[in-house]
Amino acid sequence: MKSTAVQPLFQFLKPHFLLRPKVLLERISYAIKKPNSAFQLVNLPWGHKFRVNINEAVGREIYKQKVFDLAVTEIATRILSPGDQAVDVGANIGYMTSLFASRVGPTGRVHAFEPVPEIYSKLKVNVDFIDANRKKPFIKLHPFALGESISQGKIITSGYFEKNEGTAYIEPVKENQDGVVLIKPLSEVIDKNEVIKLMKVDVEGFELNVLKGAKSFLKSGKIIHIIYEDHEAETSGLKEYLTEFGYQVGTISYDFWKPVVDFSLQKTVDLTWESQNYIATLDRVGLEKMIERKGWRSVGL
Repeated sequence: MKSTAVQPLFQFLKPHFLLRPKVLLERISYAIKKPNSAFQLVNLPWGHKFRVNINEAVGREIYKQKVFDLAVTEIATRILSPGDQAVDVGANIGYMTSLFASRVGPTGRVHAFEPVPEIYSKLKVNVDFIDANRKKPFIKLHPFALGESISQGKIITSGYFEKNEGTAYIEPVKENQDGVVLIKPLSEVIDKNEVIKLMKVDVEGFELNVLKGAKSFLKSGKIIHIIYEDHEAETSGLKEYLTEFGYQVGTISYDFWKPVVDFSLQKTVDLTWESQNYIATLDRVGLEKMIERKGWRSVGL
C-alpha cells in the first residue's frame, strides 16, 4: 500500500512540474492561497484562453498544471496535423477540443459532442475564445450524445458531480421522459466517407455504444486512431470489439521524457494520479514512430 503522506510530494516529481518550474511555483502558490473567484482564465500551452472552475476537479487541475492528462495531450499533439479531422466525444468544457483545434488549424475540422446542458454552455464559452482567433479552424458543437442508434437517454449524475462534472453519464431510456437527451450514431452526423484522424471518447461507460454507432467508419478504416478511457478494461468489451476491425490496442502512460504506448497492455498509469486511457490504432508502426522522440511538444518542451 502506498503511503498517503508521501503521495502529495510524489505528485511534484512528475514531468508536469520538474520540467516546468514556473508551473510548479504556481501550484505551490495555489496550495498556500487559492484565488478568490471560482472562475479563472487560463492560458493553455498552445495559446488558447480557457475558462475553468477551480472548485471542480478537471478545471482545478487545468488551472494548476495548465495541462490535463499529459500523455494523452502529447500523443494527440503528435498525431494531428493541419487539415486533419478530429472528433471529441464527451467534450466536457473543451480542453481536448481546444487542443485538437490548435493542431488541425484553419484547414481542419473538429466535431465536439457534449449532451449535458450545463456543461455544454461552458464548452461553448471556451470555443468562443477559439473563434476569436483570426485563423480559426472549423469547430462544430453538438449538444447531444453519440450512441449505437437514434434514441434517447437520461443524464445520470451523482452527488460527486459538483466536484467532477466529468462523472455524468448517459443511461438509455425506452420511452419519452422529461429531461432526456438525444442520442445519434456517428454515421448520422458525419459523412461515412470522411476520414477521421483521431477520435477521443470519454463518456463514463458508454464508450461501447459510441463505437457501435461508428461501425461503418470502423469497418471501412475511416478512423485511424481512437483514444478512449476504460475503467473496466477486463469486462467492457472495448478492446475485443475494436480488434474485430483490425485495430491494435495499447495502454497510454509516460516516463519522465515522453509518452509511452504499450501494446502488451502491461504498462499503466498511476491510478491514484489519473485515469487509464487506451489507444486503438490502424497504424501501429506510424504511431510508434510518432512517439519515439523524447520531449513534450504539447507544452513546449
